Amino acid sequence: MNVHSHSRTARGAATREAVIQSALELFAERGFYGTAVPDIAKKAGIAAGTIYRHFESKEQLVNHVYRRCKRSMVEQLLSNLNLELEARALFREFFMRLAAFAREQPLAFAFLELHHHGAYLDDESRRIELTVLVPIAGFVERFKGQGIVKPAPTEALISIVWGGIVGLFKSAKLGYVQLTDQVLEHAEQSCWDAIRSA
Repeated sequence: MNVHSHSRTARGAATREAVIQSALELFAERGFYGTAVPDIAKKAGIAAGTIYRHFESKEQLVNHVYRRCKRSMVEQLLSNLNLELEARALFREFFMRLAAFAREQPLAFAFLELHHHGAYLDDESRRIELTVLVPIAGFVERFKGQGIVKPAPTEALISIVWGGIVGLFKSAKLGYVQLTDQVLEHAEQSCWDAIRSA
């Protein structure tokens, strides 16, 4: 590859990254339907037509952003996780890992929460979603069987905890609560109390 070709490739990669980052910011703020391709292009500092050199459609772009964010979250949640931990310790580990992801990547967290059940997500995006849901559901089922957590539907128990974390970070974003380590400790305990057996 000559110098000019390398330069074009580097510019193309930088433009693509600018499109992805701009799309993430706008999708997280306005949602998929509230974000137009020209808005993404303007934020990225390029012509609208340039986006279509990298992505065939807005749907393809949103799925790319979704998969990138979801893979990052999967890595944070499941990498080197000790599956032999007892229920209480495993719950705490999951909660704190998810809270760390939300703290470190607030845009990705907000985007994933907003697009959790988007009708425009493709099969590959839905498969990545299952890489998180399947193991978590498995843990909940196992702990239900042991009488450690409430005998409620697994989906409901997961939703209670997820909703608690999402609500906490939304409140922090709005300035209603400061997310200190102590607040997270209390929140983690409260979420555990919500699903554990009496």
